[in-house]
Amino acid sequence: MGDFDFWVGEWDCTWDGGSGTNTVTAECDGVVIIERFESAELRGRSISVRSPADGVWRQAWADSNGTWLVFSGGPTGDGGMELRLDDRRMRWTDIADAAFTWRWEKADGGDRWGTLWRIEYRRRD
Repeated sequence: MGDFDFWVGEWDCTWDGGSGTNTVTAECDGVVIIERFESAELRGRSISVRSPADGVWRQAWADSNGTWLVFSGGPTGDGGMELRLDDRRMRWTDIADAAFTWRWEKADGGDRWGTLWRIEYRRRD
């Protein structure tokens, strides 16, 4: 599949005011990406798969707050990844072997996006 290969692994996550871990695995012959996010404030799970029919990634997210969201998207032209739901999006940027930045963003009603949550990921040794 390739697009989410960078995300697979065990991660230490930090953000303004908090920290957590994220374990991401490729399962079902590498076709399905499973995420297990853990922090003191939030526990969440996602399952992502790329549709063979249209090449679009789809992700379902559920968490300890009772949130259920379904996103779709894929690679961006600048080497990142982006999944959207209406006026919200997740973006993976600044991707390197051992680190990347994840952003949760909301549109302002136009073409401008504001960051609501920024997480710095560092690969665990």
